[in-house]
Amino acid sequence: METKLDQLLSVVTKMAEDISSIKGDLKNVKEKQDEHSKGLAAIQNLTMENNKFVHAVSQDIARTATKQSIDSLDAKFNLMNDRLFQTETKVSLLAVAK
Repeated sequence: METKLDQLLSVVTKMAEDISSIKGDLKNVKEKQDEHSKGLAAIQNLTMENNKFVHAVSQDIARTATKQSIDSLDAKFNLMNDRLFQTETKVSLLAVAK
């Protein structure tokens, strides 16, 4: 009977050691999970900052494109005004010549 009790005590002791080992491993896993969660939060914050930056740059590009388009239209209007002035001058000269 005592042999059986010793065997049972040995099995229970081994199980207690295994449980302690599992608890230690679980603690390590939780610590790593916390580290990864913090790293993920940092990555998410950086991603949000990058998205804000990209949005701002996109708006700047859109504004620049608009300014360039306006400058291009201004140049075309100036050219058309010059041609209109030349045409009006020629019409005036023709009217004077008649």
